[in-house]
Amino acid sequence: MRPGGGEDEEDAENIPWKVNWVFKPVGTTPEVGQVMVNHYNALVKRRNSELQDIQQFAARWTENAWRLALVFHAVKNGRGAWQEYIELETCEAALQVMEWFANAQMDLLSRGRDEKLDAEVDKLYEIVREKGGRLTAGVLKNNHYFEAAELKQLVERSKGRLRIEQLRKSFAVVAV
Repeated sequence: MRPGGGEDEEDAENIPWKVNWVFKPVGTTPEVGQVMVNHYNALVKRRNSELQDIQQFAARWTENAWRLALVFHAVKNGRGAWQEYIELETCEAALQVMEWFANAQMDLLSRGRDEKLDAEVDKLYEIVREKGGRLTAGVLKNNHYFEAAELKQLVERSKGRLRIEQLRKSFAVVAV
């Protein structure tokens, strides 16, 4: 430091906001890419069923696993990380950390989530019962703003009070 409190020129290279960063792409093997694609696809299925009400969180889990994999790769390989492919082991470690995070996030959300879902099941049950005991997914979407994935999640959670009746191109919700 200079007497006036400024920084010396030679210190500039060690100050992160003064470094001229050069960003370089980091590659993966097809195997690593496929593992991440499989993880994403499995989450899409879950987001359309049991994670429907928190899908905005689950939608980021694979994306965050990629970020973790890149950080782990950089820590492991240092300044030359861009010259090496991300290894499968690194990818799997990132997915394990992301799985831990996802479980912790679901635990945090569970109390409010359970109460909200139970209230939605009761609401759906009352609507269907009051309208004759059977409503199509289209009517429930257009008149009551329930999406198909949400309906399936609520019926699954209804403890037998509601069931799905498969139609030719859609389905109906039936109060039992």
